[in-house]
Amino acid sequence: MKKILPIIIIGILLIGGISVNATKNENISQKTDKLFFNQPKINNVEDEILIDFENSNSWLKTTGNPMIPCYTKTYIFPFGTKIKNVKATYSEEMQYNLENKIILSPNPTTYINGKKLIYNQQIKDINSYIYPENKIEYNIYSGIIEGKRSIILNIKCFPIQYISSENKILFSENFDITISYEKSDITTINNEEFDMVIIAPEIFSSEIQPLIDHKDTFGIKTFLKTTQDIYSEFSGVDEA
Repeated sequence: MKKILPIIIIGILLIGGISVNATKNENISQKTDKLFFNQPKINNVEDEILIDFENSNSWLKTTGNPMIPCYTKTYIFPFGTKIKNVKATYSEEMQYNLENKIILSPNPTTYINGKKLIYNQQIKDINSYIYPENKIEYNIYSGIIEGKRSIILNIKCFPIQYISSENKILFSENFDITISYEKSDITTINNEEFDMVIIAPEIFSSEIQPLIDHKDTFGIKTFLKTTQDIYSEFSGVDEA
């Protein structure tokens, strides 16, 4: 058995109906997906507004900025697949005027020696632009799905965007997602055949992938083991 050299990267753990098909152009294939979102719900909470939509499954919570609902979807590809591009087109935006401001995300807190500490993050001024700025965000990482090493693409869709200066939201009902990817010729590899494992939080996976590709190019078989995978598979005293 080869020795596995661990690299530990420590960081702060800080997006319908569906139709899927694939087309191929030389070495690049495409997968398309249609997402449908229900009309936004505007709820008054005292003198603030809480925005949501029925099939949302996540939130954008940036300290000091408005809480924005979103939809997260995960796509699984065979190990070695290279995600080349992710694009989204969406339906015409509808506008909703708000009577009050949207609820802000709270400051993170912790306790040291019994004393409560609040993390005060510098808040970016969002009055001059749309928040969030992009309709989609995505991350690429590797992991084990149903016992198989896989490439995992996680996409966050933001049907709702907020214009603070005008106190209104923009809403898009339909999203068309196009994923361009290069298929892999790599066969399934047992963990014992790896030369290196990189341990890091899932949020860093897309930044780490070029390092994995670089190591593989030089014959150093490398894979990423996320701290989230470790927490789910093993018990321990704390989550470092």
